[in-house]
Amino acid sequence: MAGAREKVQKLLHLSSQSGKKAQDGEAKKIEALRRDVEERYELVTQWSHEKVRLAVLAYEMIDINMVNLDRDILKFQEELAAQNSLPPDLSGLEKGLMAGDLSYEMMQQQQAASLQASIRPPKVSRGKDVKRKSSVRSEKVDPFKHLQIDDNVAARISPPSAEADEWIVCKVIGMSDDKHYFDLLDEHAGEDEINTHRLTRLNVIPLPKPDSRHAIQTFPPGTYVLAIFPGTTAFYRAAVVATPKRQKSALVGDYLLEFDDDIEDGIIMQRAVSIDQVVALPFDFKLG
Repeated sequence: MAGAREKVQKLLHLSSQSGKKAQDGEAKKIEALRRDVEERYELVTQWSHEKVRLAVLAYEMIDINMVNLDRDILKFQEELAAQNSLPPDLSGLEKGLMAGDLSYEMMQQQQAASLQASIRPPKVSRGKDVKRKSSVRSEKVDPFKHLQIDDNVAARISPPSAEADEWIVCKVIGMSDDKHYFDLLDEHAGEDEINTHRLTRLNVIPLPKPDSRHAIQTFPPGTYVLAIFPGTTAFYRAAVVATPKRQKSALVGDYLLEFDDDIEDGIIMQRAVSIDQVVALPFDFKLG
């Protein structure tokens, strides 16, 4: 921010000189500095909104975990009371220890037995299923790790204050070394429309590559996704009806999707969309 502050001071100094019939060279410097300040301001604004979104997400995750924890504690109390091993009030644990009625080792054994009875062990199959689960875990990597120049991405170009998100297809033409922000090109923009965008990674989603169908994440039926509407370069929310089949560790076929408000003659249309045009729906997606 110190560099941006110095540029503003320099810009103001040059602006005062421009009132005294500044030369063309100084006018060009003023314009270049003005553009640089505006770009820095836009980046700072995007980062601030990103911090707010992440804070909201963290709060929601904590709130969900707290609700689940309260539910598990209540269930644990009921199980202990049903076994007549401990009073339903958890404060009775402390009372029992203080009175010497229950040793710490006995309490641990009873708690472990109660929890073990309430947890149903998952069915783990051998062979192929085990390999498939381990391969899914190994694929959970940074989605931007293999993103390169000229790759296509889904880009949110709507301002944070917009009531609804606008996502379009863009090509990567530049990126920071840490891949935190990206310079994007909208190859299908009209003559009077902005065709370049600089966005942070919160507003960018790398598109799956057709030549890596074996490693592409799939979404089960009933899941909401972000997908390109056929015949356009814009993304819309859609519900998965059918998922591409997996044959010999590779995906075959397209998604069958139902887009929001895609109704003809009172019938909800189901459209085939290529797997490389479907991505996960962002957690902060605004439908409008």
